Parts: sequence; structure tokens; C-alpha cells
Amino acid sequence: MPEFLPLLTQMLASDRLKTPAWLAGRQLRRRLRQALAQRAEQERLDGFLYPTVCRIPQSLEKMPPGCAPELAAISGFAAITLPCGRTRSGFPVGLEILSPAADEAPLLALAAACETAFTRP
Repeated sequence: MPEFLPLLTQMLASDRLKTPAWLAGRQLRRRLRQALAQRAEQERLDGFLYPTVCRIPQSLEKMPPGCAPELAAISGFAAITLPCGRTRSGFPVGLEILSPAADEAPLLALAAACETAFTRP
């Protein structure tokens, strides 16, 4: 993806892997995982539900930056995206579910329940 090219170029130009940017990324990942797991435990949540994208794309060929799948990628937690409707202009709308559970069974059960709710007439 073009938006990651500057970071990748910087990482490849470095003579070592553990650059300040890499270390900062690792710290962000640790803090994010900890915050999500803590919130899920405090609120007794099976998962977090949110739109797959923050903005409606202009075309299906390129999604706008800031898509929700980045949260799963950065945190390392399992996530699944489900179709849940369409915009007025016909673009599909997705719902992402992220689960900090150690295994994927609760995530899949929650996704199945949401899918059932979306397909009810």
C-alpha cells in the first residue's frame, strides 16, 4: 500500500531492525492490546463492533486510509468483517468485530449472531 512506502523505505535503509520507529510501534502495539483487553474485561465484552471503514470510499478500487482492519493488524487481536448493508449510492457497508479472547470461538459465535440479525427480514 502506498501510504506505508515511506516507513518501509526507512526500515530497509536502516542497518538494524530495531530503529526508533520500530520500537515506538512495538510500544504502541503493547499499549493498544493492553487497553483493549482491559476494557473488554471491565465491561465484560465479547468483542468490539465498529464500521469497517471510517469514510465511504469514492470507488471500490482503493479504500481510504484509516480503515478499521488496521486496528486488528496493529493490536494483533483476531477480527472478522461482515457485510451489513449498503449506502444510498450502493457501496457495501461492513461491520468489523474484534475480540481480545485467547481463542477465536467467541469471535466466531458473535459474528454468527450478528450475521443472523442482519439477515432477518
